[in-house]
Amino acid sequence: MRKSIIILFFCTILIFSGYLTCSYLSPYHINSISVEKQENIIGKWEISYAEHKSTGANYPLQEIYGSGFQYGGTLEFKKDGTFNKWIGISDGEISTHEGTFSIQNNTVTLVYYSGNVDKAFYNSSSNILKVENDFVDAYEYFVPLE
Repeated sequence: MRKSIIILFFCTILIFSGYLTCSYLSPYHINSISVEKQENIIGKWEISYAEHKSTGANYPLQEIYGSGFQYGGTLEFKKDGTFNKWIGISDGEISTHEGTFSIQNNTVTLVYYSGNVDKAFYNSSSNILKVENDFVDAYEYFVPLE
């Protein structure tokens, strides 16, 4: 904590003197997210339902993921800035379902180790995470797993 304050102090001096144009983010922040928002999404989320992006109509999860969906699905965010997504039966390709995440305002960017990128949108009033699934042109909705 003390190191963060010292670094922040020096960055502030550099910013005001014109030598630096960005601020330091302490290790308690992941990209530009506030600690409060980060803590809102840290933990496991369970997939609840999906809808077609274009029409807003219900998109059956079993239609997206097949019969393996009966085993459920979770999206877990960890404090170290990594995540893992598991839905249905694992195919052994764990790295394609894991990666890192960053948050800007209420948008969560999921960067999979495979190189794929998904966007998610956090609604703090309903505590729902809406994740884009471009593979099937759908939004998947996740709720906190309690």
